Amino acid sequence: QVKVVRGSQPFDAPDSQAVNQAIAELEELAEKQIAVIKVKENTEAWFRYELDLSPNPNSGKVELHFYDIYVLAEQLREYSNQVQVLKPDDLAQLVRAGFEKVADQHG
Repeated sequence: QVKVVRGSQPFDAPDSQAVNQAIAELEELAEKQIAVIKVKENTEAWFRYELDLSPNPNSGKVELHFYDIYVLAEQLREYSNQVQVLKPDDLAQLVRAGFEKVADQHG
């Protein structure tokens, strides 16, 4: 069921070529944007990133390709001290800033 919002304008859906190009551009972006995290063994994050299934889990390092650094920072904060951001530095700073904000609000 489509709900019409007063004052809204209809639009033409993009053609499949435009959709495919947008998807390709997003995939290219994610291929370039790589984060590296270190995960504590036998934690929720360890199992989330399937290190228990990895042939070489000893390092605990995981490469993550991402679209949005802010979304990734928020997701990583959910694991608290179970993960450490090794790179990029911008991601590490965003994760730290989120923890500091919570600490300040509950100080």
